[in-house]
Amino acid sequence: MTGLRARIRALTDPGRRDLGISLAELLVSMMVFAVLMAITGSFLVGASRASSQSRTIDEATRVATNAMTAVSRNLRAATDNPVSGQPIDAPAFELAKSNSVRFYAYVNLTSAAQTPVMVQYDLTGGQLVESTWPSSVTADGFFTFNSAAAPKRRVVGTPMIQGTGTFTYLDAAGAEIPLSADAVPASKVSTVAAVRVRLQAGKGTTSATSTTLVNTVGLPNLDIARTLTS
Repeated sequence: MTGLRARIRALTDPGRRDLGISLAELLVSMMVFAVLMAITGSFLVGASRASSQSRTIDEATRVATNAMTAVSRNLRAATDNPVSGQPIDAPAFELAKSNSVRFYAYVNLTSAAQTPVMVQYDLTGGQLVESTWPSSVTADGFFTFNSAAAPKRRVVGTPMIQGTGTFTYLDAAGAEIPLSADAVPASKVSTVAAVRVRLQAGKGTTSATSTTLVNTVGLPNLDIARTLTS
């Protein structure tokens, strides 16, 4: 006890000389600080990457959703087009390729006449472009379209991942119609009963940088009895 009291008095003596810290204590303190900084830095970097990835996926999802909504809405309105002097209507699809589709549709509902339009979608240059042509009425009351005229264009999706198989064409049994020279053969165009649309939006091909949506669009206006498959 006597020794302990003497030690306490020595430590609390106002005149005691400040000896500071040793080199070993300094090194230990620096090492602990470095470890804490490394942990904090890793956390901040991880949080920043997660936030950036979340923003990228959110943006890609919004682009893909808006593009799919536009394409599906118009495809669902695809309609055969009666032609003057022709007993059989022209098929709804004038062009049916893997990355391009053109069809007739009654989607122009801004006027009382409700005239049809010709709509085309092209996936090119990382953009999904919608082109529309108005119809003209002939003297005998039929609608015609001038595809050589300049269409009204708008970009419905960008950036889009360029690839193949944007549009897949199905028959009444749900089977895929084989393409010839990257297009549905003319003899098979009238058998198209549904279109499977696959859109991938984003800045990369991985799941962390893009969003892929797939939708099979039925064509109720074509009066084709379709067998639904799972």
